[in-house]
Amino acid sequence: MNSYQGELPELVTRSRYASLDGYRAFAIGAVIFAHICYGSRKGSLSFVSDWGVKVFFIMSGFLITTLLIREKVRTGDISMKGFYLRRVLRIVPAAFLFLIGMAALNVVANLGISSQSFLASLFYVQNFPIPQGPDGGWYLGHFWTLSAEEQYYLYVPLLLSFSLVAFGRFGMALIVGGYAAVFVAAHYVDSKSAAEAIARIVGPQVSLMIGSLSAVLVCQRDIEVPSIGTLGSFSLVVGSLLCEGRLMPVLPSVLGGALASICICTLIVCGIRPARSLFFKVMNLPALAWVGRLSYTLYLWQQLFTWKTLSIHRARWIDVVLNLSLLLAISCISYYFVESYFLRIKDRLART
Repeated sequence: MNSYQGELPELVTRSRYASLDGYRAFAIGAVIFAHICYGSRKGSLSFVSDWGVKVFFIMSGFLITTLLIREKVRTGDISMKGFYLRRVLRIVPAAFLFLIGMAALNVVANLGISSQSFLASLFYVQNFPIPQGPDGGWYLGHFWTLSAEEQYYLYVPLLLSFSLVAFGRFGMALIVGGYAAVFVAAHYVDSKSAAEAIARIVGPQVSLMIGSLSAVLVCQRDIEVPSIGTLGSFSLVVGSLLCEGRLMPVLPSVLGGALASICICTLIVCGIRPARSLFFKVMNLPALAWVGRLSYTLYLWQQLFTWKTLSIHRARWIDVVLNLSLLLAISCISYYFVESYFLRIKDRLART
């Protein structure tokens, strides 16, 4: 990895990256599907949610790092103030609306959400071992992923502002050390809660860094982005699911997780190159791209409408359909009346 020099590849200078909204749609679909199955006889499919979250982490690391490198090449510096202001505009308004809504429901419907859980979500430390309320941490528990991501962005822009060499060395050390810590926690820590806490704090940093380092390699032309067909793309999806779900028993869990990350990262990097394959065309369907743009608000609100679904009808499948319809409706309201407004402000700031 070199220092910041030369022109960036045309693929990473575009205003929109091909396929990634489609990937977001599949990732949020995986999370929602797994949460619907949670607690049922199909609960063993919960690994699908882990796969979806990992897609979000790696994609986020790739995108944010690419944008920061573009800024560094264009202006010679990375504005920390501008970066954090854009992150606040992107994340906080929709999340704040969700937390206000859940606080109101907690009073009206007695959901059992503790004040500690609200505070942990508000200050993005939900991935830390915080005592939960009677709800078991379900309704706000998914803020652990948002917390991990925001913690990652506390130090990554600063490291990238120096040199890619230093960032690359730090990133490799983080990945190796992170996997080692997760392995030790899983096999040698007696407390299950402590092992899970280590995995939730360290594991996402590894996934995010894998995405970041792939962005560095692409931006510095250390690797060329290949074009892969439908069979290759489908193989990467299936392979990542098999590894993430530990459905290949010959692989240790940490190695399976690492291979899943490599498959997902390869899929994301290759997905930004336009191709004639059926897989590429499906990932770029307008309907799928629309769901991908809604993915953040869908992720915020899905916890309210999955597993502990609102009991509307005695038939389980009717309850699921009605709850998913409510989820889509409230997500559209949140996106079009709150999130999109602040996204326009963020985009204007990015152009200045």
